[in-house]
Amino acid sequence: MKQGEIWWGEQPDEKPRPYVVLTRDEAIPVVHSVLVAPLTSKQRGIPTEVPLGQRDGVAMESCANFDNIKTIRKSHLIRRVAVLDDGRWPEVCAAMRAAIDC
Repeated sequence: MKQGEIWWGEQPDEKPRPYVVLTRDEAIPVVHSVLVAPLTSKQRGIPTEVPLGQRDGVAMESCANFDNIKTIRKSHLIRRVAVLDDGRWPEVCAAMRAAIDC
């Protein structure tokens, strides 16, 4: 598991969905949970979203939603779906800044 990867997550009492891993690579091996942004098909076109689609390895048009970032146990992320291109990371950072008004 690495920062910028998209993983399929299955948590108890929640709808299964993909998540973008946000936790820095150095921390991932030593923590039990990672910070993630959920993907959703409900795109609103706001600054806290990063649009994703087939070019990103995601089956359907969706977006990573940075208004709903959360921690999730690594054991609930069951398979890697895709990897964001390094060129997309500035969009992730911009959405994160927008989400916390920084």
